[in-house]
Amino acid sequence: MVVAHFKNLFTEDYNGHPRAQTSTLEFPSLPPEKIHELEQPFTKEDVYTALKEMHPFKAPGPDGFQAYFFQRYWNIVEGELNGTVLRVLSGRLSPTGLNSTFIMLIPKVSNPERVQQLRPIGLCNVAYKLVTKCIVN
Repeated sequence: MVVAHFKNLFTEDYNGHPRAQTSTLEFPSLPPEKIHELEQPFTKEDVYTALKEMHPFKAPGPDGFQAYFFQRYWNIVEGELNGTVLRVLSGRLSPTGLNSTFIMLIPKVSNPERVQQLRPIGLCNVAYKLVTKCIVN
């Protein structure tokens, strides 16, 4: 019942609302200097900046680690974590399980009684969060 509810909720035609037609949208152009900036490879500094910006004690992902571990022991894990994140950001294959995620249901109200009163969240590994945070930054 729970899986069916969220599967239906996240399907394309839920409630009859079609997806936006991107062919009719106009996007602004970027100046050449911004394009050049976006084409630069990611750096170790980008990874470290993203890690420092992460909340240290958010819920851990499938690997069981919170960002605090990597922040606290950066001097030990820096090489491996930078290597993993930068390999993914450079377009090379990501390690098996890097994007493994736990899906949890968080109550929207006290003592929920219906599935609609739950909100799904994904609990990802810190390395995967770093990849996405570097892209966003």
